[in-house]
Amino acid sequence: MNRNEILLEAQRLINTDRAEIYGPALENHRDICTMWQVVIDRCEGRLKPHHVALMMALLKVSRLCRTETNDSFVDAAAYIALAGEMFETQSTTQLELLK
Repeated sequence: MNRNEILLEAQRLINTDRAEIYGPALENHRDICTMWQVVIDRCEGRLKPHHVALMMALLKVSRLCRTETNDSFVDAAAYIALAGEMFETQSTTQLELLK
């Protein structure tokens, strides 16, 4: 795909498929913002990689609140698994640095 084809496909998706599935963009992003803000507040604005994975899982949860699709359930589970793995790796690395 060239850049024009990519932009046309993106335009088609946000104006038809995605809008129909997830609702109006502003509402969808407002929901995501609300969920992400919890993570940002809890980590006092100091995001770590596992926080990003948690936030991506919350994006999928937000979408699931509007439309339940297997893809979003699987994606949310994958992001949670990645967050747990990253958290463990970070914790182990921090302990090793303290030795």
